[in-house]
Amino acid sequence: MVGDGEIYLATISSNSSNFSHENDRVNKRLENMEKTQAIKKPSMRKKARRYAVQGIYQWHLSGNPIKDIEQQFLESIKSNKVDIEYFQTILMNTLGSIHQL
Repeated sequence: MVGDGEIYLATISSNSSNFSHENDRVNKRLENMEKTQAIKKPSMRKKARRYAVQGIYQWHLSGNPIKDIEQQFLESIKSNKVDIEYFQTILMNTLGSIHQL
């Protein structure tokens, strides 16, 4: 005959096992996300915005093609310190729709 205490311990043990399994699954998903998607720090986006504004200003003063200015910035900025995709998006979308501004 099984007592109430033994059933309770069996239930706790079963729930702990399920929790541990779920925790492992969540950790694996987080690891995969980190591998496939670089985590961008807010400072990286801040620098990207600053460089984009500088690029827009340079385009305004020089009249050089957007692609040349973009290439110049891409060669000079450190990609591990700046969100490059965000920089390109801001620069291209702003200058691409300058006539609407």
